[in-house]
Amino acid sequence: MVRVPLSSETFSETGLQLSVLRLVDIQQYHFTSLQALDHYETRQLQLHTGNAAMIRNVRLVLRTIRLELERHSSLSALAMCEARVRLDYQKRCRKRFKDAVSRALRDLYQVRGRQVRWDDLLDVWKSHQLDPASRLVIGVNDDGSLAGLTPADIGRLNQLVSNAATEHMRPPIAPVTQNISYPDGMVMVVTVPEGISKPYMDNKPVFNLLNEGSFTGALLTIVEARGA
Repeated sequence: MVRVPLSSETFSETGLQLSVLRLVDIQQYHFTSLQALDHYETRQLQLHTGNAAMIRNVRLVLRTIRLELERHSSLSALAMCEARVRLDYQKRCRKRFKDAVSRALRDLYQVRGRQVRWDDLLDVWKSHQLDPASRLVIGVNDDGSLAGLTPADIGRLNQLVSNAATEHMRPPIAPVTQNISYPDGMVMVVTVPEGISKPYMDNKPVFNLLNEGSFTGALLTIVEARGA
């Protein structure tokens, strides 16, 4: 049985210390395993130099193992994504966020409760992703209230978005930023048009699994990781 090493994260809402699977864990496990297989293959080919039948057998076996590893990593990534979406669903319903997606998810909760189907969750997100452009709003709290950004924040975030789009995405993307002023501060809206060069990935690389919203998700991950 193949096991993926897990990272330990604390869930502040429950106070529980749980082992959580992250994409970076799957990525690290996948590429470390590939490196180990490459090293093993090199050693075996050296040991059996001149034995064509044995070399052919080694390559056939390792090809099967690599294919199984690819399937395992893909399924692990998909399972992790589903788990995160389900946790987000429960959080939005519990905290009663006021955005359109959260309201739609609460309506679904009234019918399905915690036993909601994966397809139903996807349908809610798809119905609220009709715009071919992905948008990220920075400077607004989860409950919809205005957090506000200063001119210094705007300058720093513009640089982060630019770096994320050109240095951390392959192929590069072209986000458009708009700054909106309010009495209590500013809000930055980052719009990323739907790309034509899919799939996009970051520079690790880790492929973005979703066709819609994946560019914004990549930008959000980078901005949050850098303390924006």
